[in-house]
Amino acid sequence: EEAEERVPAYDFDPGGVEDDAPVIGEIVPNTGAAAGGDEVTITGFGFSEVTAVTFGGEAAASFEVVNDGELTAVTPAVTAGAVDVVVTNAVGSDTEADGFTFA
Repeated sequence: EEAEERVPAYDFDPGGVEDDAPVIGEIVPNTGAAAGGDEVTITGFGFSEVTAVTFGGEAAASFEVVNDGELTAVTPAVTAGAVDVVVTNAVGSDTEADGFTFA
């Protein structure tokens, strides 16, 4: 009887594999005006096929994928306070809890 091949539920491969959900590493800067309009750089991996970036549930005013490990986003107008930042692609999403603070 042959052993059934087991595939891990999540294959950690930071080497630019496009079949993975994005992973947020760092958000710079991580503070900005509640009025929005600040450009933020998000680094990590899995960004090649990003479909959305949100701050506190609000879509970024715009975003641009630089490469698989970096994207830039312009913050939306959001109520002051710390908010979650979420990066999403077709496979899944990653959340940086309280990743950005609007003042």
